Amino acid sequence: FLGPDGSKQIAWLTGRYIHSSHEVAIAKAGDAAFHHIAYYVFEFRDMVRIADILASLGMWDSIERGPGRHGATRGFHLYLRDPDGNRIELYQGDYVILDPDKWKPIEWRYEQARYRSDFWGRPTPERWREVKQVIPPRL
Repeated sequence: FLGPDGSKQIAWLTGRYIHSSHEVAIAKAGDAAFHHIAYYVFEFRDMVRIADILASLGMWDSIERGPGRHGATRGFHLYLRDPDGNRIELYQGDYVILDPDKWKPIEWRYEQARYRSDFWGRPTPERWREVKQVIPPRL
C-alpha cells in the first residue's frame, strides 16, 4: 500500500507454498514493524462464531475490527488482539495465488479510497495505525 506521498506504508507477505494473499503484514513505523499475522479460515461463519464467543465471555476489547469485508481483496476479515496486544487477522474468501512464480505484486494507492477502508464503507479505526514490534535493521 502506498501512502499519499507515494511511499510504501505496508506490505503483505506470504510463504512460497502458501497460496493465500498473505500470512504476515509489515508496516512502516519509522522502520519496518510487525502489523499483524493472518490465518485463513474456511467459512465466514467461523469468524462470526469466534466474535460471538469473545463477546459472550465479555472480551469485546479483543475484537479490534470486523467482521467486515476488505476493499482491496473483497475477502472477509476479523481482526483480534491477543492478551499481549498483538494483532491477529482471520480472513476468508480473498484471492488465491496458484502460481507464485508468475505472481506480480499489486500496489494499492492512497487515492484509491475503497482499498484503504472496509468495502462496506466503515472507516478504519484509529487504533489500526498502531504497530506492535519494530523490526531491527540487519546487523
